[in-house]
Amino acid sequence: MSARLIFTVSAIATMLLAVVSGYGLVRMRQRSLSDHQMGLRLQAEALSRQIEGQLQSIRNQLSLELNQFSQNDLALLPLVRNVFAWHDDRGLVLPNPNSVLSGEESAFISRFESLFGRFVVPKGEDGIGDEVNWTTWFWGDQLHMVAWQRRGPQVIGVEVEMSMLLSMVLPQIKPPTNAVQVRILDDQLRLVAVYGAERGEHNKVSTMIGSTLPHWSVEIAEPNKFTGLSVWLQVAVGSLLILTLGSILTSAWLLSQRVRRAQLDAARKSNFVSNVSHELKTPLTSIRMYAELMAEGRAKNTEQMRGYATIIGEEAQRLSRLVHNVLSLGRLERGDVRTRCEPVSLNPFLRKVHQLASPLLDEWSCELKLELLEDENAQFVTDADALEQIVWNLIDNAIKYGKPADGDHKVVLSVRKQGTCVEISVKDRGIGLAPDKVAKVFDPFYRVDDRLDSRVAGSGIGLTIARGLAQRLGGHLTYRAGEGAEFVCILPEELS
Repeated sequence: MSARLIFTVSAIATMLLAVVSGYGLVRMRQRSLSDHQMGLRLQAEALSRQIEGQLQSIRNQLSLELNQFSQNDLALLPLVRNVFAWHDDRGLVLPNPNSVLSGEESAFISRFESLFGRFVVPKGEDGIGDEVNWTTWFWGDQLHMVAWQRRGPQVIGVEVEMSMLLSMVLPQIKPPTNAVQVRILDDQLRLVAVYGAERGEHNKVSTMIGSTLPHWSVEIAEPNKFTGLSVWLQVAVGSLLILTLGSILTSAWLLSQRVRRAQLDAARKSNFVSNVSHELKTPLTSIRMYAELMAEGRAKNTEQMRGYATIIGEEAQRLSRLVHNVLSLGRLERGDVRTRCEPVSLNPFLRKVHQLASPLLDEWSCELKLELLEDENAQFVTDADALEQIVWNLIDNAIKYGKPADGDHKVVLSVRKQGTCVEISVKDRGIGLAPDKVAKVFDPFYRVDDRLDSRVAGSGIGLTIARGLAQRLGGHLTYRAGEGAEFVCILPEELS
């Protein structure tokens, strides 16, 4: 009895020692990691200030040249991509829209047409001044920059050659130490420049560069210096626990698994928030820009005003769909998806989806072909809202990722009955999926084209939601290999 009591007391004491020691080591690691992260952040902020300072210096020099040089002289500067002139009475005079334009001149006018209206001087003001103004402008997911100066009734300005600007700044950047890697990312998180070599698992911090390059960021990464401390912690705690009960070791293993799951969950949520925030930024930016143009009275006539309002409406619908997808993913993960059975007429339903997709089709210059049932009155019982979200996500995916090399961008939306099931498929003419990608394409947040320089924005949840909703409707969603990519949703004729 006494030996058993001594053993029990020893086991409890050892367990408490292990817990206290482990807690102290964990706290020490957390403090060390926090201090180190702060050091990396200070380095990133210092690099950001350095880059912004160099950009400001180049801007000041170009402002001085804009003050001193003529239009012809400005065109010879390596930092100048285009020279333009705007007159209060005649509008844009250089390049002259009424003359034969080069491809670059036409592209320049398209990029900045909405900007020119800001040069108009309100009645009662003389418009005289020599201040050089700078404006950044996003067009086609690319950053553009112009500098302009009013000279009486005329505005003289230049578009900056961004590649030349970056070539003057980026070579001056050096990592703070040989152990770290520095990355420059643009507003779409595409990699612009990298300094230093990849060295395994990294601690990362990032900070915005400044107003000259809005939404661009500096990211500093370095090898994880705390891996050895984590291993030592596990060995120390394990050695203490081996001397006591085997159950203590099991508890420690379960705890480590819980921590690992929490870390994976945190990384997953962080990646999701980053992707969604960047995808939400595009419609929000467009809505704000066209709303400001309308509020400032920049629309020249009712037709242009109606065009601005149409764009705002389309971007608001796009924003609504993005939010709806995010909410649907949350409900699917919680198992909180409720279905509402109702008869759905297949042919009219698909025509409605085609109409909803018209703005996206126009944006991507894509043709959507419908292959409908011969029986115009054919119906089946399902949840119409869930089905619409499934089909929309499949069409959105095909339009964005299914453009073929020959440029003939077509997507086919078809429906047919197979026994007691209804089969709806969306097929594109793109490159399709590699065999090793098929198993992953339905995973949350997975994107086949996940490069930093990808021009197609997305959060990687569209196919996940489509598959989850199809399963909730008693069916399934599969990928069918062939020419291009084809996703097939098979549903029962009646939802139970």
